[in-house]
Order: sequence, then C-alpha cells, then structure tokens
Amino acid sequence: MKKKITLLSIALLFACISQAQERDSLKSNQAKHISKELAISQEKAEKVTQIMDAYKSQAKAVLANTTLSKQQISRQMAALIAEKNQKLGQILTEAQMDKIVPTTERNQVKK
Repeated sequence: MKKKITLLSIALLFACISQAQERDSLKSNQAKHISKELAISQEKAEKVTQIMDAYKSQAKAVLANTTLSKQQISRQMAALIAEKNQKLGQILTEAQMDKIVPTTERNQVKK
C-alpha cells in the first residue's frame, strides 16, 4: 500500500512539474509571437506579456467578486484597462498598441 501511495505521489509530482513547464513554454511562445508581430526585442515582449498577464488575472478577480455591483465592476474594469494601456504605452508605439490592444479598449486612455 505504501508503494502505491509513493508511486502515486511521484506521478502527481511529475504531472505538476510538467504542467508548470508547459505554462512557462506557453508564456515564452507568447513573448516570441509578440516580439515578431510588433518587431520589438524579446525583453520588451516579455514586459508586454507580464503586463497583459497581470491585467488578465486582475480582471478575473474583479469579475469573480460577486459582492460588486455592475457599476462597480464597470468602474474597476475601466481602471484596469487604463492602467494596462498606460503601462503598455510606456513600452510600445501607438501603431504597436493598435495591433495588440482590442478596439474597445484603445480609446479609453490616451498617452
């Protein structure tokens, strides 16, 4: 019985490690795609990816918060979008931002 639990634990550990490596690989591929699409350095692409990932996780948290009213959600999402666009605007040109920022979010904040 102990052998089965040990083997199961080892298998679970390998699965977790594999999944973590897969996430890192996806982020790396995303940064490479952004670098190529926007003709920017890999370093800038990684910063863009970090900004976008932070925005996504914060947006998910806002949308998952069931205690907020629709108006509060709308205000918080607008603030997150403004913050994301401001940070991206420090790294990217207007033309580059047009390529990766959704149309509905582009004009919410000017540089």
